[in-house]
Amino acid sequence: MSRRSANGVDVALPEAFVTRQAALLGPEAGSFLTSLSQPPVRALRVNERKATLVQVAERLALTVDPVPWCPTATYLPPSARPGDSVEHRAGLFYLQEPSSMAVVEALDIRPNHFVLDIAAAPGGKATHAASRLGMDGLLMANEVVSGRLGPLLANLDGWGYANTAVASTRASRLAELYPAFFDRVIVDAPCTGEALFRRDPASRAQWSEAQVRGAARRQSKLLASAAQTAAPGALLAYSTCTFGPAENEEQIARFLDEHTAWEPVDISSLPGSDHGRFIGVGAGHDKALQFLPHECRCEGQFVSVLRAPGESRDRRPPATGRRKQSQPPHPAWAAFATETLRNGFDPALVLLRGDTFFLQPPALQEPAPLLRPGLQLGRLVGKTFRPAHALAMALDRDAVLAAEPLDKDELSQVRSGQTVSRPGPPGWVLVVLEAWPIGWAQRKNNVLTPRLPAHARQRG
Repeated sequence: MSRRSANGVDVALPEAFVTRQAALLGPEAGSFLTSLSQPPVRALRVNERKATLVQVAERLALTVDPVPWCPTATYLPPSARPGDSVEHRAGLFYLQEPSSMAVVEALDIRPNHFVLDIAAAPGGKATHAASRLGMDGLLMANEVVSGRLGPLLANLDGWGYANTAVASTRASRLAELYPAFFDRVIVDAPCTGEALFRRDPASRAQWSEAQVRGAARRQSKLLASAAQTAAPGALLAYSTCTFGPAENEEQIARFLDEHTAWEPVDISSLPGSDHGRFIGVGAGHDKALQFLPHECRCEGQFVSVLRAPGESRDRRPPATGRRKQSQPPHPAWAAFATETLRNGFDPALVLLRGDTFFLQPPALQEPAPLLRPGLQLGRLVGKTFRPAHALAMALDRDAVLAAEPLDKDELSQVRSGQTVSRPGPPGWVLVVLEAWPIGWAQRKNNVLTPRLPAHARQRG
């Protein structure tokens, strides 16, 4: 069937989808289906390490319109286009669908927790979890689909948290490497994406009942593997951006039938949860939260939180027995650190893998087979060290010996690849917007030459 959208364009919905939702929602089905022809709802969530919501709103000339379940987020008006702003490139905020923010908010992440996001791209929930951790603990972001790694790495780099590692491996392999290890586990399961119907015509065209069945089979395996990584008493959040029971409450009911020591967690105290509805996940457990677009300002999200058996460890002491530095720091890194940074890093945590340097989080006791075993510091180019964009975004202007604040016109030049005149000694310079890093530049003959990766440059 088709529904007429707000701009007069027909939005085709699969007949089997309409039939299913009509059976599920009864008299509400008409309102629900009509909501899928409305303009998408957008929001931004601020990076608490770098700025406040009020600061970001003032800089973008926005009126704060709070997202009820996320105190660091505001809805965006339809006309707002902050994606290519310099504030966005400085990592001050993340653009995210509002209801998806409820997943991390429901997990009660605290400093010193070890957190796994097992299907992390493009990084919305991973960056959110990083903000809740602060600069302590460990965030491991995993993405097995190689084509989705680029956006994930770019978003994590811009967010600027050093206690983050990145994996790109099967969930079953993570279960073997990290059994009973994580205090919080995020399973934002790849799904049929029915909540994307009104902004992504391709998702409507690709939808089928066979696709739902295939997604459900993969989700079941992913959830079972993720559960093996959960420490005693850990919390695991399972979520999708779809509406059908096969991918949502039936997944949780099946899991609980097969893992009888696990328990669903009551998340009704989550602020703003009254904008959604609580639904059953088997055995009388009406504890899963479903956001529907005709009931709240959102695209739609399913959220269920489960508790692993055993006694929880709310705060974990720093890891002991971590890898010891067996040789002096590499001379190229040592020279850069001396010439550029006010305070160096613990040499025992600086890891050279191939030609790339990483700052390994203390929680990783041994270098694991990870894509990024920590913050990427930079690379060897010949015999010299070239710093990574991730390092720039994890610093602040007081952490370096040379930081150059630029105005918006100059920053636009830098982000377009143009040089800027700035007198000073030669070497690496942190380019900043006020106190916020934008990236690296090299100074020679009183001229700054920008060294920004493609994703940090200005579009157009």
